[in-house]
This record gives sequence, structure tokens and C-alpha cells, in this order.
Amino acid sequence: MLRKTLCRMAPALAGVLLASGIGSGTRAYAVLGPGEIPRDALLSNNRSALGVFYSITGKVSYSVDAAGSNDASQTIQVQKPSAAALVTKAYLMAATVYGGGIIPDGGVTLNGTDVTWEESVPGPISNYNHRADVTALVKPIVDAAAPGLIDFTITEPYGTGAIDGEVLVVIFTDPAVTSDRTVALMFGGQATTGDTFTITFAEPIDPSAPGATADMGLGISYSTGGSQHSTIDVQGQRLSSAAGGYDDGFYGNGMLITAGGIGDSNANPPDPNEIGDSAYDDELYSLLPFIDASTTVVTVDTLNPSNDDNIFFAYFYFSTAAVVSQDITLAPLTAENPVGTSHTVTATVVDEAGAPVAGAHVTFDVIAGPNLGDSGEGDTNTTGQVSWTYTDAGGAGTDQIQASFVKNEQTIYSNIVTKVWSGEPSGDCAPLEVVFVWD
Repeated sequence: MLRKTLCRMAPALAGVLLASGIGSGTRAYAVLGPGEIPRDALLSNNRSALGVFYSITGKVSYSVDAAGSNDASQTIQVQKPSAAALVTKAYLMAATVYGGGIIPDGGVTLNGTDVTWEESVPGPISNYNHRADVTALVKPIVDAAAPGLIDFTITEPYGTGAIDGEVLVVIFTDPAVTSDRTVALMFGGQATTGDTFTITFAEPIDPSAPGATADMGLGISYSTGGSQHSTIDVQGQRLSSAAGGYDDGFYGNGMLITAGGIGDSNANPPDPNEIGDSAYDDELYSLLPFIDASTTVVTVDTLNPSNDDNIFFAYFYFSTAAVVSQDITLAPLTAENPVGTSHTVTATVVDEAGAPVAGAHVTFDVIAGPNLGDSGEGDTNTTGQVSWTYTDAGGAGTDQIQASFVKNEQTIYSNIVTKVWSGEPSGDCAPLEVVFVWD
């Protein structure tokens, strides 16, 4: 009760937090400065690894924004890219401060509607990170709006001092996008002692080609920048030494949040070794300087030397079909065929070391498009693969297909692939016999 009472106090007192004895049955309290944890704090070791929860390849674009405040309400925005863009998915994420507990359903509201969490997972600083699917709330508003910025209102009944802020990410199907793009979203709690992303391109990206894109964004809480920072290396080269801060919030516990997105530039920090202040790095990056026209695999490493920041969200946007580190992947990432024909997709299941998993039971589902509801299943072979073939019966349009399997009683989802059905049915047609009869 004391912790909750303190979290509801004025911002000046929001630094008074549970400081030690997390989960031990004994609790001690201390006044902590912004983004600080006690020097002798024993941080949680059961944090949930950052993993992909949504990935799609096709004519897609995205919007990301973050907001943190100890006011009664705050504004978070969506950037609608074009008039014809339609919302495919929308997610809201929230992170509690050091020692913060699980936010109950309704502990955060979006436009006055209680948010129901899909996931509430342990973070790396004895906190909890939360994710909710808010598509049903966001889609009607954004689809009907003109291109540009659209405001949404967030409140935090759970206690504004207990929550550092929220991130809102929206994925669009966008006819204005002229070539296939991949969006991959990751959620969890990045290890402060270092974590790695591995990205595989279906085809290399030529950095000099018009429209070439290889962007990465991070969502970070409980960081002030400066001495509280994270480093990012790409292909073994330093990209930034200043990730973190409160670019989308304010300097104070309950307001320390940043995410690369609206209003940010993918221009990388000018000096990758500079440990600047909060504003030196906006957490939106381009990976193009680290690849060439033959690169097919990219490795990204992060590290939090201060051991007190919470990287709970990451996303990637590529001008090619790509797969980011996942236990199950689905291919081909995109394809086009005449209506009425068949299409085969292949799922590959691997373990934590990347080795194939045999005997995994995989389910395939068409989750959107003219063949919505079609499904199949099968077990992986010794190479960790299983295929599924289905025939178009819904006519022209674009199917979205996803595979899944159960691991440790948790359903693990693959990337989403797209299948475009176009034109007229193929195949041989019987000759048409016309008989004219005159009286």
C-alpha cells in the first residue's frame, strides 16, 4: 500500500520507490533520483527476453510515438502516411519504473477506454513491461482521418509515478508504398548485460539504390541519458553510445521514456562514441552505413553499462523481405499468383542455438484476405521444416498467412507473409461450343 500511495503523490515525490528486497518478503524504501536504482539492488533475473511478436512483409508502413508524463492525462499520436493507408494492427506498450508491479487491466486508458493487456512480462530492472492489442480502438479513428497527425489521450489510473510512459505503434497497409517492405516489432526486456538481434534479408539491400531503407528504432524507459545510457553495435561497429533518455517525456521518475518515431530522424549520432545527454540520440537509426549490396545477415548488439535502463521495445523497417530473430519463420515472404491456383508456404522451427527442431507441431492460418479462415497443420521434419499448400477459393486480393507452434506452454508466432491473388483463373478451359438454330 505504501508503494502505491507514494506513486500517486506529486511528481516531486515520485522518486520514492521500492528500492530493495524485491520478492524477498522484506521491503525497504529509499528516495531515488531519476532513473536510479540502489547500488546494492539485486535485479530480477527472470526478465522476459526481447522477441518478435509481429512481423509482416508487403506494401506496408508504420507509425511509432511515445509519451511520458505525471499529469492527469497525456497525448500520444499516430502519423497517418497517406489517404488510402489502412490500419492493419495497433499496439500499446507501457513500462513500470524500477520496482514497479504489474499494471492491472484498466490501469491505463486510451481515449477513455480501459486497456486490456495481452502480455505483462518481467523487465530487466525488477519492473514489468506490458503490451496490448488496441487495433479495435485505433483503426476506426485513423482509417476515417485525413493524412497527418492524429491525437489520442492516455490516462494512468494505476498511478502516473509508477509508469514511465507508453509507446503506440501502428502498422498500415499503404498503396503509396511502391515496393515490398518488412516491418518487425519486438517486445520484452532487453538484458542490460548485452543482447543480440540477427536479421536475415531475403535479398540484399543496395544502400545506394533510390528508396533503400534499413531503419531500427528502440523504446527505452527509466533512463536519463548521459551516465544512464546504452550502446549499440552493428556488424561489430559502434552505432551509438548514447541510447536512452527522456526525449518523449520529462526528467523525473514516472516520465523517463523515449522511442524512435514521430518527430525523430534516422540520421545516426554524429560521434558514435560520444556519451551525450538525452537529446544526443533520438533512438531512431539507419543501418545502411553498416551494410553493402551483398549483405544478407546483419547483427545488432546492445549493452547497458549503467545496468539500470529498460529496453522493452524494438522495431525494424526494411526495403526488402526480411526475418528478424525468431523461433519460427515462414517463407516465401511474399508471392503473387493467378486466382484459383495453389500456394505453398514452409515453416522452419529452430531452438535458441539456431538448430532445427524436429517433431514440432505447426499450425498454419490465413489471418486476413479473401481466404480468411483457411488453416492447416503438420509436424516438422529433421530439418525443422513443414509445408502447407492451400488453394485460392476467395478470388482476387491479398492473403496474410501466419504459422505458430507451442513452446513451454506458450504459443510462438511466425512472421506474417503475404500472398497476392490476381488476374483470371489459370488452367485449361474446355472449348466453348456454340450452336445456332434457325427456324
